[in-house]
This record gives sequence, structure tokens and C-alpha cells, in this order.
Amino acid sequence: MPNTSYLRQINSTSYADVAGLPFGLSRRVGESAISFVQRLYSAANSRRDHSYEGMLEELALRLGLGLYPGATITAPAGTTITTGFGQITVKTADVQNTVPTATVAADTYIEWRTLADVVADLNQIAGVNATLIKDVWGYQIARQKNVFLVQNEPISSQQQSLVHTGVRLDTVLFNQVTGTYALTSDGKLSLPGAPQAGLSMTYQYEVLPYSLVCSDIGLFSLTDPAINSLVRDGVLPYQIREFIQAIMQQDRSYWAE
Repeated sequence: MPNTSYLRQINSTSYADVAGLPFGLSRRVGESAISFVQRLYSAANSRRDHSYEGMLEELALRLGLGLYPGATITAPAGTTITTGFGQITVKTADVQNTVPTATVAADTYIEWRTLADVVADLNQIAGVNATLIKDVWGYQIARQKNVFLVQNEPISSQQQSLVHTGVRLDTVLFNQVTGTYALTSDGKLSLPGAPQAGLSMTYQYEVLPYSLVCSDIGLFSLTDPAINSLVRDGVLPYQIREFIQAIMQQDRSYWAE
């Protein structure tokens, strides 16, 4: 006779499963239709390409894991915040500060710091104020930067508000000669006359305050230059050597004489 050993969580077919086909996603065992639809909404607004951001979002979607803000950083205008493997750099004016998110022990083992400790160090930088939202380990801080590039934004009127604020005025480049123009950091553009057909503008803009993106996934590249900051006496950290060994067992192209 059937008993409890026959009982297990399974998915029944619903319209949600059909909706998942264009996204290349299917429900995991035991996942409800409502939760699956929420994943599909996330998929519709994700990059899902071969960039770092796209890979991180794709893995999070496939595994049902999260991306979320771990801390908020407030800093003076013109501040560049960059995260890499094992470190966060904050450049304000001509001063650059580096806060480690990992340290290397005497046996070359990587010891990851908590975001709470990192936030405490960020608050020691003049003009910077960081607030912890969710404490995570250092490897969960995604690679990111608070400065973004906009390419060829169309300019169609003499007085126009750009799509983004926080414009870095020294990065502005038009695809045509415009004459003398006025532009403010909050994206208010004023041209000397009606713009020519096809006029566009490329520029960088900064996001401040900035929400530091964290993830349930630790994703990095073995070619990341920031790994060099964790090399001690010419020796790679233990975990990095283990990662390379695992890859070499799968991909023979890593071997060399």
C-alpha cells in the first residue's frame, strides 16, 4: 500500500510554466506558481547577457537567490566608488582610499571581512557616510561602480533635461559641433539654437548616495587585477590556487609546459 515515502513535492502544470518558456526558465521542485511568476518578473527586468552584471543576474534567477542593497554610501559630488575582488576604493577629489573586504592569513588563506566592518572603515574616510542595510561577507559584495556611461543620448530640443542627473561635465561629448552650450550637473542642457538632426550626446554620470549591491552569489574572474592585492611574497591565496586547480581538471587549455 502507498505510504508517506511516496509523498514528495512536485510541480503541477500551470499557465506560469507556459509563461516561463520565452525566458528559458522552469520551476524548481516545490516552487509555487506565485514564486515562479515573481522570478519571471525579475527576469523581464534583468540583463541576462554575458557581462558580469548579466551573469550575476542570470545565476541568481536560475538558483532563486537574491540581489539586494547591503549598504548606502553618501559622499561629496565627484566621488568615485569602485568595488573589486577583496577591496573597495573611494576616490574623492585627488585622494584615493582603499578599504579591504578580505585579508590574507599567514598560511595564505583568504579571510573575508563582514560588510559591517567595511562600513565602519568607510565611515573613517573624510566626507563619507556609510549605513549598513544587511550584513554579508566580503565576497558577496558585487563588482560595481557608481559612475555610469551613457552613449549617444538623442538631443532633440534647444532646452532639454537629460535622462540622468549627476552628470560629470568634463566627460561630455557631442557627435556634432553645437557651439557654446550650457549644462548643469543635474542634467539641464541649453543649446545656442535648435539642434541639428541626429544630434546626440555621450557622457558619464554618478549616482550619489549609492546603494552597494550585494548578492547571495560570490562571482569573480581569475583575471581580475584586484587579485594581485592579495598575493603575498609572490604566492597566490590558497582558495585561488584551489579554484585554478579545479578549472584545470575540467579545461586542459589551462595547462602549460
